Amino acid sequence: MSVDYIVRLEQGRGPKQLNQALGALTRALRLNDVDRDFVYRLAAAEPPQAGRISMLIRPIVMRLFDRLADLPVMVLFAKFDILAWKLCPRPCSATPPRPPSPRLSTRSG
Repeated sequence: MSVDYIVRLEQGRGPKQLNQALGALTRALRLNDVDRDFVYRLAAAEPPQAGRISMLIRPIVMRLFDRLADLPVMVLFAKFDILAWKLCPRPCSATPPRPPSPRLSTRSG
């Protein structure tokens, strides 16, 4: 993160992804929970609650999800709940691929 970016965060002119930026900053500084919460409050943001995991799918994951148009895809929550899924647009092959043919050893012993 650049100094200008951090100054904009301090002045409240930060991007919409303020919580993500604050999370990255506090992890990079290796702050404990008390100091992390203080940084969030300084930025007028709600600190993350202990034991809570966001069930939102990040935009970058959704872009990847959309780009895998010809594959079956599933996005899971940390507790393995399904957040998003889609089937293969055409029937996927149920036949396993053939194993390679065994090669004969030409080594003399």
